[in-house]
Amino acid sequence: LAVVVVGFPATPLLLSRARFCIAASHTEEELRHALTQIKAAAQEVGVLYDRGTSAATDAAATRRHHELLTASMDAEPQTDWYPEPLAAHAHIGVSFAPRTLSDVKLDANTVTSGPIDGADADSHTTTTTTKKKTATDTATDTARDKVTPSAAPSTAPFTTPSTAAGPAAVCVAADAADGQRVLPSLDLRRSDFARLGAASAPRAAAEEALRKYGCGTCGPRGFYGTLDVHLELEAKLAYFLGTDNAIVYSFGVATISSVVPAFVRKGDLLFVDEGVHFCAAVGVRLARGEARKFAHNSVSALEEQLKAQAATEDLRNTPASKRPRRFVLVEGLYANSGDIAPLVELLRLRDVYGFYLIVDDTLGFGTLGATGRGAAEACGVPSKAIDVLVGSLEHSLGSVGGFCAGSTQIVGHQRLSGSGYCFSASLPAYATVQAIAALELLQAEPERLTRVSAASAAMHAALSDAMSTAGAGGGAGAR
Repeated sequence: LAVVVVGFPATPLLLSRARFCIAASHTEEELRHALTQIKAAAQEVGVLYDRGTSAATDAAATRRHHELLTASMDAEPQTDWYPEPLAAHAHIGVSFAPRTLSDVKLDANTVTSGPIDGADADSHTTTTTTKKKTATDTATDTARDKVTPSAAPSTAPFTTPSTAAGPAAVCVAADAADGQRVLPSLDLRRSDFARLGAASAPRAAAEEALRKYGCGTCGPRGFYGTLDVHLELEAKLAYFLGTDNAIVYSFGVATISSVVPAFVRKGDLLFVDEGVHFCAAVGVRLARGEARKFAHNSVSALEEQLKAQAATEDLRNTPASKRPRRFVLVEGLYANSGDIAPLVELLRLRDVYGFYLIVDDTLGFGTLGATGRGAAEACGVPSKAIDVLVGSLEHSLGSVGGFCAGSTQIVGHQRLSGSGYCFSASLPAYATVQAIAALELLQAEPERLTRVSAASAAMHAALSDAMSTAGAGGGAGAR
């Protein structure tokens, strides 16, 4: 069941309430089990009353309620009731005990469980299981053996579409492009590329914030939902990116879909790369301006449309004050293809034709560039040069939420016009503090990005070699 606990300040201080959300998909057995657990929890916290039909039940509830209300804030509650676990503990990714690159020796027959973050391997137990080699594993071994330093690309990571693969393929990524062994840094099930979500420091910071601030604010930022840590995170994001200001949204998926309609209004023109992902496409649909698609990552196609629009306005002698505002929406690192936007050329077009450049760098932030500042850094462009820069806290930082960075005017406009900012409960303090700690760790440990880049290059080389081998054999893999 989904349980929503509403507390202060949405309710009086000692009169919190809980809502239980049930659905038609729940079976009678599940509902009966839920009622049993709810009854036990209600009895423990002193709110299980029987509306006067059972004096003993009411007396017990009153007594327990009084005990909790008068207990010392420093005392540990006395109880013999413990809730059932929500889910069994799951190991994430693969783990390797060696702490240095020279100690790593992988075998496709050996699959280990646990975090792949080398810095935190000592806080987990590594479990190793051996599986029987199959035909698929043999083929994977062959592909891995063919990875050579000369086959490895020298470009930035994620320049080709990502491909799902099993644990054996993760082992393939351990063959570095320069011929040295690297710790596997690509968990193909997740987008926490730098493994900051599994690091101990951000987790400890989140736990401490949970004890200090509680679960959430139950209110949007513009009312009583702003905490000091929200302002701290925005300031640190702006400083990290070198922009004037930044604004934090509660949900990553709602960031770009809120930012686009906040700026693109009726009468505006929005030129959109046809390869943008779903969330950006939602923002385009919500915007009231006229959307025009151009071929994916084609600067020439975009320039043709901009040139045609300028020619039409000149032909009609449209005064500057009556000409529609122009916006161009691209992704820094495209989720659907892995391509990187040609930001240098886009900025050149902006200087010629005049438009606002919106870059959704949801996947590029914390991944691309020498210091993780995203696609702009990878292209040699300062982040401040981009008019509207959107990023996510949910991927490389391993937290929740999103952000938009830019000038003071760009950010200030969203505080009253960004629907995801104005009408959503603010980001919980523990997630905010976790993002702050992860950002600090990203700057303190740049080798995390080096590992991701090396593993990505090796994976790219292995997959490219496997595809070329399959193509030479005329197999289905040639597609």
